[in-house]
Amino acid sequence: MKTDKEGIVYLGKLKNIKHFNATPQSSRIIRSHQKTWVLPQTCHLNYPDNQSLTILTQEKVRLPFKHSSIKPTNFQLLEVSQASGTYICNQIGKAKLVVNERNKYGINYVEISGLAEGLY
Repeated sequence: MKTDKEGIVYLGKLKNIKHFNATPQSSRIIRSHQKTWVLPQTCHLNYPDNQSLTILTQEKVRLPFKHSSIKPTNFQLLEVSQASGTYICNQIGKAKLVVNERNKYGINYVEISGLAEGLY
């Protein structure tokens, strides 16, 4: 599989596909970098549980998002205490909706930027 110039892979319709695995090209031997996504039976997006992204303070991250607006009922970006693991606050204000102009499947993006160092 290859990404487009924006680093996005378009899989199209995944009829009869229950899950897929991906391993970054630079770590083909290190299996711990492999990710598995189980595709839900409904049309919801499903992110891997207990997975994390390491991003730099100045980086922007885009995640697929199946809504036309960001609300506390459909998106949360929870800041968590590294020491205790308890909830500190919802950083939803750091997320903005990016409309996908090639929106064939009803998928837009949430773009996250401006996060301070921490666990989210």
